Amino acid sequence: MKTIEIAQLQRTPVFEGVAASVIEKFLAETPQALRSYAKGDFIAIEGDVCSRVYLLYDGSVIAHMTGNDGKKLIIEEIKEPCILASAFMFASDNRFPVTAEVSSDEATVLVFSRDIFVKLMQSHTQVLNNFIRAISDRSLLLSQRLKASALQSLRVRLAHFLYEHHKELPTQQLLSERLGVARPSLSRVVAQLADEGYIEQKHRKIYVMDVERLKKLF
Repeated sequence: MKTIEIAQLQRTPVFEGVAASVIEKFLAETPQALRSYAKGDFIAIEGDVCSRVYLLYDGSVIAHMTGNDGKKLIIEEIKEPCILASAFMFASDNRFPVTAEVSSDEATVLVFSRDIFVKLMQSHTQVLNNFIRAISDRSLLLSQRLKASALQSLRVRLAHFLYEHHKELPTQQLLSERLGVARPSLSRVVAQLADEGYIEQKHRKIYVMDVERLKKLF
């Protein structure tokens, strides 16, 4: 069975710079569960009550929403180690805003009491400051993504995504889910970029031909 390593927890933004002795004492006094998941498993489903702390210890998950029409929108891919839904666990309506689905071959989540975590923050200002900074950074990131989605054209958004993920690009289906657009609309823009020589399509996969040239589109 996997054991918890203090060094791994110290990589989590909320425990950054916190002494190992503090974390060890917290773990020794806190009931917890270390849960294992396989690829495709759901750690949490959109609408579930978030009454405990879910710390992604290792692995990665995709956070996505599903509309009334069944259309899935991928919000982001979250990688270890970090606290899931940190900005919502203390909200008046403390429910998971997204479904967290494991995207790596396996993942491990450390689950512990929200109330005991509050006591830790009250007694150690470093943990409190880290938590405030972490949720502030999350809010900033989401606002930047919302601005990009609302104000930028699909061509610019696609170029930016391809630039950032050119080493490991998803299929067009996943691309449409990541960008929140219909497949036909995405296919048209992909075809345009291919005609202009920015990218190349082979066997339903996209390849970036010149990363720096692509950057000039945004």
